[in-house]
Amino acid sequence: MPIRNRRVLAERLRWPAGALEECLRVEKDRPGYNVSWFREWTVPGFERAEGFYAWRTEDKDPLYHGKRRHEWYGKTTEQLCRVLP
Repeated sequence: MPIRNRRVLAERLRWPAGALEECLRVEKDRPGYNVSWFREWTVPGFERAEGFYAWRTEDKDPLYHGKRRHEWYGKTTEQLCRVLP
């Protein structure tokens, strides 16, 4: 997603200060990953902890064949980077 759109999205979704910059930093350090920040979701079946999530770009992920993509999670970007392959 173009950076301008991501900035608008982060602003409208009220991401914490610096979250977008952290996402961009991880993507720069780890090419081939998309990184985003999400608030906690508590809807049954769609639960998600607040924090940073990363997934491979679909065209580079051999495990993505119309199935749910694999996501890696970290409460902080440092935790996220530790779990990325």
